[in-house]
Amino acid sequence: MQKKLMCAGCKRPLDKKYIKALGKVWHLEHFKCAKCSKTLSTQTFFERNGLAYCKNDYLNLFCHKCSKCDEYITQEIVKAIGKFWHVSCFTCTTCNKPIQPPYFFEKEGKPYCNDDYAKNFAPICKACGQYIFEDYLKVLGGTWHTNCFTCKDCKQPIKKNIS
Repeated sequence: MQKKLMCAGCKRPLDKKYIKALGKVWHLEHFKCAKCSKTLSTQTFFERNGLAYCKNDYLNLFCHKCSKCDEYITQEIVKAIGKFWHVSCFTCTTCNKPIQPPYFFEKEGKPYCNDDYAKNFAPICKACGQYIFEDYLKVLGGTWHTNCFTCKDCKQPIKKNIS
């Protein structure tokens, strides 16, 4: 005698029409979203920790929204500046070119590539004329790399904590 298949939802024997999902069998009407209880037998579902979810609930419960396009992120994700981004949406605020973390600068919660950050925000060293991205000194009406602020006579860097 063949053992009857039992519905994972109601624990009763299955009739002719049933669905096999998540390693179990279900009456069509008993395979439901774990959150909203919508029947999932005729639509795409998503699994998380052995439970089935409709698309809307899965996205709302488990996916972040992209900071740039406001769409849900279901693939690879970039977490930067305390926000979440699609890889393709993590671009420079000025030129819109893709940025590869960790090689970017942040200003007021927005990402910038090296070139645009320099052009828009970085001070220029009075001695060498290059953009300054790290520690610097603001003295004598100018901005200086710490190693570029040197003694006029001996050419040694002047340390900011020396009087």
